[in-house]
Amino acid sequence: MSDASFYPYRAFISYSHADSARCEWLHGKLESYRVPRDLVGRITKDGPVPERLAPVFRDRTDFSTGSLQKQTLDALRQSQFLIVIASPRAAASEYVNEEIRAFKAMGGAGRVCALIAEGVPPDNFPPALRFRVDPDGTITDEKEDVLAGDLSKDGEREALIGLPYDYVWMRDVQAQRKRTIVYAGAGAAFAAAAAAAGVFGWEHFDTTRKVERQEVAVAGQGERIANVEAIVQKLLATQTAQAAPGQREAVRGAVESVATGAAQGDDRLKQALALLKDGKVAEAEPLLRAEAADREKRIAQLQAQITDDRKAAAAAWRNLGAIAGLRDPKKAREAYAKAAELEPDNADGLAWAGWYHLEPGDISRAEQFYTRLLEIKSATDHLRIWALLGLGDIKSQRGQLLDSLQRYREAFSIADRAVKAEPEKLALRRDLSASYERIGNALATLGNIDEALRNYHQGFIISDDLAKTDTDNALWQRDLSVAYERIGDVLATKGDLVEALAKYRNDLAIIERLVKSDRTNTQLQRDLGVVQNKIGLILTSQGSFEEALKNFRASLAIRNNLAQSDPSNTQWQRDVSLSHEKIGEALIAQHKLSEALEEYRDSLSMRDNLAKADPNNALWQRDLSIAYQKIGDVHYATGQYSDALTNYQTELTTAKRLAEIDPSNSQWQSDLSVAYGKVSDALLAQEILPEGLESLRKAFVIADRLARSDDTNVPWQRLLISFYVKLSIADKQKAREYLTKAHDLAVHLKERRRLALTDAWMVEDLARRLSALGTPNQRPLGDN
Repeated sequence: MSDASFYPYRAFISYSHADSARCEWLHGKLESYRVPRDLVGRITKDGPVPERLAPVFRDRTDFSTGSLQKQTLDALRQSQFLIVIASPRAAASEYVNEEIRAFKAMGGAGRVCALIAEGVPPDNFPPALRFRVDPDGTITDEKEDVLAGDLSKDGEREALIGLPYDYVWMRDVQAQRKRTIVYAGAGAAFAAAAAAAGVFGWEHFDTTRKVERQEVAVAGQGERIANVEAIVQKLLATQTAQAAPGQREAVRGAVESVATGAAQGDDRLKQALALLKDGKVAEAEPLLRAEAADREKRIAQLQAQITDDRKAAAAAWRNLGAIAGLRDPKKAREAYAKAAELEPDNADGLAWAGWYHLEPGDISRAEQFYTRLLEIKSATDHLRIWALLGLGDIKSQRGQLLDSLQRYREAFSIADRAVKAEPEKLALRRDLSASYERIGNALATLGNIDEALRNYHQGFIISDDLAKTDTDNALWQRDLSVAYERIGDVLATKGDLVEALAKYRNDLAIIERLVKSDRTNTQLQRDLGVVQNKIGLILTSQGSFEEALKNFRASLAIRNNLAQSDPSNTQWQRDVSLSHEKIGEALIAQHKLSEALEEYRDSLSMRDNLAKADPNNALWQRDLSIAYQKIGDVHYATGQYSDALTNYQTELTTAKRLAEIDPSNSQWQSDLSVAYGKVSDALLAQEILPEGLESLRKAFVIADRLARSDDTNVPWQRLLISFYVKLSIADKQKAREYLTKAHDLAVHLKERRRLALTDAWMVEDLARRLSALGTPNQRPLGDN
């Protein structure tokens, strides 16, 4: 039955996205309209005439999907009527057509109304509106009458003159509005009420013929209403259970619905109606139950068809993503996201969606895809490994290093077990290599560089073996280049710059060869920019500033091109900021301070935008703090100590916050030590002694702890030397003690060939400082 009491929504508006403005206007008119008092409560085949037309459901679903989502189907089931805003765009909309098809298949064919916004029927009607729809959702070739009205700008008589009657059945509201409402049901009430509200002007076509048909309908309705009332009376007389509020209306509605179905030729409902007329409720129940079960089955069939359609559409989007990914990561990202929306249980699609969102820095969306993948029990080991590695990368970017390491080790556990079970599967061996590499990354950041190096070597062995197995496999060749790069990173940290440079050049040779064979591959282009940047860092440490600048600027050119090709790719934006920073450092080494300041400010501008876009991204927050430090360094070098202090204090604020988030993150502890030291420099330069000395002591305590935890970490040893020197200046009584420790540490690094060429002056300078202090005082007699 279509009694409004059984429907949460009075109507569902179906429309093309291009007609959104018209829909919004119509929705407001219908929601605010009140039905004339003399009509409210009149009994019709669709239940009593309501006081208001609200609530009316406006579908706001993403129209681009082309298939109906669960919430849309639920809303259609819960709506008494379907209003279609007809236009050429609606006629071409697969989504609008699907909504009409679903509503009719649910038994709503007699409760569909079309409002013409633009165009002339049948060209502005979708197929499901023009033709009859079977209960299984099949659109037949049998034309069906459509209740229609004009919403167009010139909504007058001429808009519909000459339309064939089998497409549009116009109702005469001006002369017969009340008679139509009372006898033709709440469906016509919708049209009449909307007309009274000024929503649209109804015009009649072939009025005489329509009136004749209405008169016949009125006579039939009157007889049917009388029969229904008699059956209701008889059924209520047989009642044995306690009466419930509104029961008469509920029974009347049920009988009306059965009578309507019987009148439409349903043999089962004809039989049920006859039994009810005789008061045989028990005998009628099985027939009504069978009718309900059949309708439920039809809905299930429709839903199954929709499910199949969604899977097919998702597969099409994944196919597009795979092809687009060869040249355009942005289009691939969009395609895989749509596929995941349509089929959220497809593990392969989720893995790719996660990958293409993680690469440009959209870690929140990537996290959603990877987390969902891990919930799918049927996901393969290979996909689970990459989901865990991806989640580890996300944790790392947020600065949650221990959580990151845990995810990497979970991935390693699966990969190690899988390789042992199926050693012949090369893809699983690659997964194991990737797990070693990620674990090495986390350990290196945590400060455990020896253990990191061991993991990198294990990964390298596998990558090298795979690359030799198939020299034409670009993916495996790239993996080998990454393995060289990671080992080079650790060697650079340990101060072995010659070996680090050799590894980076191995990396460069592979990437240049791959780029030459595929110049449009953006991943390879980025790889080339990364290794050029790292070679530039080593060359700067070796004092080859011009050659370093050449590499930095080559890297910047690549990164600028990538960033301009996709401004939404935050990773590429960050890469550009890093190049500006490194160029600035090389210029500082050449004492070109004004040029360096310009590079640093360019870097700061980009990092500020990224940090504001995602305040929870710890990596971007750290980048921003370093940018402030670099600008502070230039101000300090030019004697602008107040400006330097302002920048250093901003750096310190961020460094403190990050260090508090994860005290185990040695990188952040090192950053905090540096920040305290910079603030101390600016304060002492302005002779603000108490605060300057306090900041210096805090910096030294952290640096000393880090240096003691790993004596192979050259940057930490160098940082400790610098603080020893600063303490020797601030505390004259202990100057010799501090300088001696600094000198011994510098000599130790030099003997182990861990001192960069640009730091070679340290040993001689520290010896000179000690000599300047003179001979230490003779110890008192008897002092041991």
